[in-house]
Amino acid sequence: MPNNSIPLDETERAILYYLQNDARNITNAEIADKIDVSATTVGQRINDLEDRGIIQNYHTMVDYERGGFPHRILLLCTVQPDNRAEAADDVIDIDGVISVRELITGEENLHVEIIGHTREEVVDTISNIEQVGIEVVDSEIIKNECRQPFDSLKPE
Repeated sequence: MPNNSIPLDETERAILYYLQNDARNITNAEIADKIDVSATTVGQRINDLEDRGIIQNYHTMVDYERGGFPHRILLLCTVQPDNRAEAADDVIDIDGVISVRELITGEENLHVEIIGHTREEVVDTISNIEQVGIEVVDSEIIKNECRQPFDSLKPE
């Protein structure tokens, strides 16, 4: 376990499971009923998880194609390992970039997801990424993405 990890108790794991499943449509009271604690406890634990940096954000899954952005591309990029974090910070602010993942190993150690209305917008975004010193090695068209809660958080 990394030194900066913070152990989760059974209640916190269960709260995280239900929030990952559908944070928008579940209330503290509904979570409380499922895990046999009070709604106040759930609210306090959520605040604590946020304060501890365990819950960092709440995300909306967007169907970009339906929203008018038919071009969704995953760029496989290379940066010097010592510059990965700085490169990720630089590239996330570029118009058209929607996510960045730093990888520990491999030559393609930065994955950048971009979207655009047109092919020209995608080309411009790639050009802007390369201008900050990131080498785009390959690209893949993203068709779909699925997510699910981490099963190990599921209450017994």
